[in-house]
Amino acid sequence: QDLLDISKMEEGKLTLTLETLPLEEIINPAVREVEVAANAEDKTVAIDVAEEGLRFQADRNLIYRTLSNLLVNAVKHTGRGGTITVRAQSIDDHMRIEVVDTGQGIPEDYREKIFEKFAQIESRQRTGTGLGLTFCKMAVESHSGQIWVESEEGVGSTFVFQLPLKQPV
Repeated sequence: QDLLDISKMEEGKLTLTLETLPLEEIINPAVREVEVAANAEDKTVAIDVAEEGLRFQADRNLIYRTLSNLLVNAVKHTGRGGTITVRAQSIDDHMRIEVVDTGQGIPEDYREKIFEKFAQIESRQRTGTGLGLTFCKMAVESHSGQIWVESEEGVGSTFVFQLPLKQPV
């Protein structure tokens, strides 16, 4: 599905189905989706939302899949006993969502490359297609948003994406 959607986005043929979404309708099911796998490895998944009732305009499916991809990656790359936290807040006219993990971190040389098609960090065991973060980047950018990673090796990573609260017409 990621490959198909990436192809559509590259061709400019993916149409966003925008709706005004309560933030919890994206975060809660995405967290539930990874909790069982995380708990089985003694990992904790937490939610830290700055204010209740936050709403923003987005394509529910694309943004849910973006958050889900980031959470799955965080669980996969966080060791036993680690923590994954989803943080969210509105800043000015943007919704900012962060997935923070206590994993091994990402070497500085790879922090931009990981968003490219088929990119994977060579030092890690190869799993997946290498398209998850490419999909996330394109989905966020299709909403006039931005995505990036902040990371420190041995400490963890924070994947951040920001979307306008209201999409441009």
